[in-house]
Amino acid sequence: MANAEAVALISVADYLADEKHAEVGHEYFTGCVVTMEGISRRQNTIAGNLFTAIHGKLHGGPCRPFLGDLKLGIQRSNETLFYYPDIVVECDSTAVEDDSYTTEPKVIIEVLSPTTERIDRQEKFWAYAETASLEDYVLVDHQESAVTVLRKTTDWQSEALSSTANLVLPSIEFQMPVAQVCIDIHFNNIA
Repeated sequence: MANAEAVALISVADYLADEKHAEVGHEYFTGCVVTMEGISRRQNTIAGNLFTAIHGKLHGGPCRPFLGDLKLGIQRSNETLFYYPDIVVECDSTAVEDDSYTTEPKVIIEVLSPTTERIDRQEKFWAYAETASLEDYVLVDHQESAVTVLRKTTDWQSEALSSTANLVLPSIEFQMPVAQVCIDIHFNNIA
């Protein structure tokens, strides 16, 4: 029988302090810290397309999109979690002590990768869905022009959108053709 290694847990305060100076982002799971992997050009392009369109639509209003570096803090029962969504939109939020994270997302968008898809579709979704302010959760497949939307108003039922559909987010009065989400992406040379 192998010996189990002891895992040193880190406090939320230490995690947030360390993260301010970290060169690479880390996600936090009730004391455990996990290094985030980098994203591909394809994922970055998709996130950039969405962010640009959402930012243009919401500019000057009560909602603001954030791209990649704003953490989402989630407190549930006896767990504290911090994730880095690819895009998070926050509206009329109350200020938190630390400006490096939000606790009140209205929309969360994740661009899937082969290594994060299971986590984004399962673990993160269940944590995100417990956030009272969240209205829409969007998953974008970087391997094909496909988008999945889960909405609080439909009890988080999955809605698959094809490349000819529109991505509609009523919670922030936003609409965009799925084809535009994936513009400049060539799906015949998937890496």
